[in-house]
Amino acid sequence: MSKKPVIGITSTHVAEGRKIELWLEYAEAVAAGGGIPLILPALESFSEYNRYCEVIDGFLISGGQDILPNTYGEEALDGFKLGWNMTPERDIFEFEIIKKSMEMNLPILGICRGLQSMAVANGGSLYQDIDTCVNRDKRIKHFQECPYWYESHQVEVEKDSTLYKIFGEEFLNTNSLHHQSIKTVPEGFKVTARAMDGIIEAIESTEHPFVLGVQWHPERLIHKNPKWIKLFQLFIEQASL
Repeated sequence: MSKKPVIGITSTHVAEGRKIELWLEYAEAVAAGGGIPLILPALESFSEYNRYCEVIDGFLISGGQDILPNTYGEEALDGFKLGWNMTPERDIFEFEIIKKSMEMNLPILGICRGLQSMAVANGGSLYQDIDTCVNRDKRIKHFQECPYWYESHQVEVEKDSTLYKIFGEEFLNTNSLHHQSIKTVPEGFKVTARAMDGIIEAIESTEHPFVLGVQWHPERLIHKNPKWIKLFQLFIEQASL
């Protein structure tokens, strides 16, 4: 009997009180998809990235607070309010995990901030705030004011994508819990889903079997709509190879 793959899940670094946090749904989704969840702390002076990649079969880069703008060559803009502090320790940790795991051809699933970390780690950039930085003819609300399990808007999926292969649907109804989005797509990646206002909702590597990021939170949808478990199942199947 083959062993279940170990999936490392990055956590939110809470500056006040020196804590880490993670919504339980991430671990539940990994377990439901057939993996063993392992929560990773963002240590300030961590250096054993290669060792992590030796003992972990795949990485789930979780959601959380904003990424510091100077990591993609910008100054922090004013004009919008943040509900949380940014933490450089987490940025550094996640970027290195993403780079090392891609070097070793390990599967990665990025969720919300995790999608953005994937982009920035590979040379992409972000819109710091959708409402103040993006001109949109159609202004879709990207941070929903309703239960997080509710599928509040549509995304259009490219047919030549892993997402389409998983779900077989050109349009997916998703939840939405972000105020930032990808501005510049890094080399070696392609956009595979957009919201109806043009905001990038998913990217995939063109050079790796499974390096995929989504802007929504599928881990919060699986209890109401079981189809979303298929994304975690394929991710964990890739981690089993």
